[in-house]
Amino acid sequence: MVDASYLYSSVVASYPAHWWGKVNSVILPRGRKPGEAHLLVKQSSITALGLNSVKKIVIENQGSSINLTGWYPYECEAVDQDQTEEQVFYLHLKDRRQIGELCTVGKIHSANPATHQEEYPNPTYRTWQQTIGDYWAAMPAGAHPGSTVSTVPTLAATPSSTPKNILMPDETHWGAITKLVHSSGHIPVFNPVSDSYSFVDPTATQSGLSTFYTNNAGLLIWDFEAPNVSSGTCPEKVGIYFSGNSSGRSTNELAFYPGEERETTTGITGALSGTTYFIHDTTKVQYDTSNAVSNSSELDNRMTDLGRYLKGIARAINSRIKRVYSGILSILPGEQVTQVTWKQGRDGRPVTIVDVSSKWEIELPKASQSPPHRLYRYTLSSGWTSLTATAAIKDMDGNSLYTGATVRDPLSMFTDQTSGANGFCELVDGRFYCLQAPC
Repeated sequence: MVDASYLYSSVVASYPAHWWGKVNSVILPRGRKPGEAHLLVKQSSITALGLNSVKKIVIENQGSSINLTGWYPYECEAVDQDQTEEQVFYLHLKDRRQIGELCTVGKIHSANPATHQEEYPNPTYRTWQQTIGDYWAAMPAGAHPGSTVSTVPTLAATPSSTPKNILMPDETHWGAITKLVHSSGHIPVFNPVSDSYSFVDPTATQSGLSTFYTNNAGLLIWDFEAPNVSSGTCPEKVGIYFSGNSSGRSTNELAFYPGEERETTTGITGALSGTTYFIHDTTKVQYDTSNAVSNSSELDNRMTDLGRYLKGIARAINSRIKRVYSGILSILPGEQVTQVTWKQGRDGRPVTIVDVSSKWEIELPKASQSPPHRLYRYTLSSGWTSLTATAAIKDMDGNSLYTGATVRDPLSMFTDQTSGANGFCELVDGRFYCLQAPC
């Protein structure tokens, strides 16, 4: 690595170098955003290492060192005109999370591939752990530890709720995983020292952090607590909206109902009074035959999991603390530490910056606004009355999905069909409409 200070007069004074102030640093945040390394290296190093494979970064200082695995070259440019093996380059690398951002999910993966609540009621749902595992297995190998598809990490706390109605076809693999982990009440963390991931409980105490503070108190250069500006950046409350779904009604149709809204305070010190940040959750309200909410406990469980995620963010916002230590110290992001930076200080000596603060940034799966239009098979179990009939609904392969559904024929095109007759129907706005039957 090349010392950045001597380049100032010959390079920075000549043109505005976008890398100045960043070079010779490694920035490691928790969450979705990939870690970044900004390094000055010589042509000889680039020739020896190459730029088309995963790298390990070794940070050394006075006999101590940290090995950081899983970094991919992202950007490289010359910063002087030497034109020899001594020519200096700015090399920008990002950690494995960047590879997970290169590809979108595509046609696969709802939270429950074979049992989607918007298609028919009373399915057997997968857990958050299983659902995250679906996306994890499909993530590009380079984003996995060791660049080989690995076992999905275990959520630190067992979620109270179940994922429902989640579709993310335009999201990146790592983005989808991050949003699902958040929705389960956790935050993802990449550990380049062990080349591993974890899904941490952001309200828990980070193991070893208190000891780190005590043992390195003598190396503390700067203890910075930012002034409280939450009134201009953070809401007082969060409103969770659950849209309506009448899957429990006696009509056995999937018509929409207004839904339910529940509020919780953010707990952020100095948050602006009277402000509410709304989240449209993917879980739907279900109603009984009296139009009363029949899944109140399920909504409570969602509030528990979302509350854990929101409380973790609030704790970090309330902390507003950043500490700078002399030397290269072993500390990583986790339940409390939101970002660690190792960098060359202004005097040329290395420092470690430990940040436990955060901004108000929420990333969760978006709720689908309406049920999809999908084609099904039906078998009548009654004759037609007032342009409706009762039927068994099947998928296009003939697998039974739901019995006792109401199918509709608004133009009286199929009224000659009797019990046992078959045909095709489509789910539109929560109702099954007959489309075609054998001639």
